[in-house]
Amino acid sequence: MFYKLFFVITFFLFNITFSQNYLAKYNIVEIKKLKLNKKKDSQYNYVIKRMNNQISEYSNSLSIEIICNKNDYFYKIPNRLSIDENKNQYYKTSALSNIGIDENLLVLKNKIYFYYETDKFVTVLDEDVIDWHFTGKKKKIGNYNCIRVIPEFKENIKLGRKSKDISLWICPEINLKGGPFRFGNLPGLIVMMENSIAKFKLVELKETNQNIINLEEFTDNRKIISYMKAQEYQKKVGKMIESKFKN
Repeated sequence: MFYKLFFVITFFLFNITFSQNYLAKYNIVEIKKLKLNKKKDSQYNYVIKRMNNQISEYSNSLSIEIICNKNDYFYKIPNRLSIDENKNQYYKTSALSNIGIDENLLVLKNKIYFYYETDKFVTVLDEDVIDWHFTGKKKKIGNYNCIRVIPEFKENIKLGRKSKDISLWICPEINLKGGPFRFGNLPGLIVMMENSIAKFKLVELKETNQNIINLEEFTDNRKIISYMKAQEYQKKVGKMIESKFKN
């Protein structure tokens, strides 16, 4: 009877603890520059050099702070990532995209919403488009007991990176939802994330009185469209840009 009562009380306190909001801060701890290819033309290598410059410039000052609880999370890349007079918002968006993160992200009621400041719309996804493969690998990162998982995307959804390019270490003991990218359905907080360009690490976790933004405020008058429609739009824009270069 005593042990049953102890379990009930512990479970109750655990859920109260993680029903409130937390602030989690992530820093970039490693950057991998894109390699030049001598077999490619000069235009290709020019683009690679430009991408590397963008990545280096923004990764030096970039940190991601998310507000999260056990159900939802939100972040917005801070305005302190300044854009000097010789660069515009598209430069910043391109840099963040190359690093492999979103500029604005909200996971709310099992839906994933995200956009860059240059977008005229907000893309929405259901959380269940992502399955998780548990590798069986475990390790301690700081004070966190972590397991390694790899995302498996449904419906040909790549979310900006191929599955094999993304590796996550999560802590199942922390019943919070959150991390530095557009993920859902994770059984624990992301402690470390690595993609083909950057490695992010959780450097701070604390209680906060800040609230998760509501959907209306997050969209900022942008229309919400499906992932598939967003991809169609991006392809059209890509073809327009390509035709301009050819002409």
